[in-house]
Amino acid sequence: MSETPVTRAAAATPPRVARKIKGLSDRAIAWIFVGPTIFLLLAINIFPLIWTINLSFTNFKANRLGREVKNVGFRNYERILTDSDIWLNMQATAHFLFWTIFFQVLIGFTLAYLIYKKFKGNDLWTTIIVLPMMLAPAVVGNFWKFLYQPQIGLFNYIVAFFSG
Repeated sequence: MSETPVTRAAAATPPRVARKIKGLSDRAIAWIFVGPTIFLLLAINIFPLIWTINLSFTNFKANRLGREVKNVGFRNYERILTDSDIWLNMQATAHFLFWTIFFQVLIGFTLAYLIYKKFKGNDLWTTIIVLPMMLAPAVVGNFWKFLYQPQIGLFNYIVAFFSG
């Protein structure tokens, strides 16, 4: 079995040099990319959720910031869950939620069926269905173009404000 120049070079490479050449592992690179996202998820979503749940067991009122915050246990939940008006509102919300989900699923499956089945005018219906999804990136692109526009863009205004 003849050795190729690549296998001979790989075998002759000292381990310290091979480690430097190899660089970061795939796992390390994955964590470099995923780490900031996980941090932002925790900072923007999870921390406020836990803080809000913690505040729900206190007498905290946002319109009375100077008052001392005391732990009241389950009293807030007891007061809400025994109120008949709250239960009427929950029923209305559940009713609205049920019918909204029902019609969304019905419309979604109907549109998927229209895209799947081949019939006369299928291309037109597919275009009409997919058009809103294609327009969203165009709108976002115009938004960023407006932000970076040299004469009236918000980004250039901020840079000029701080740099003179």
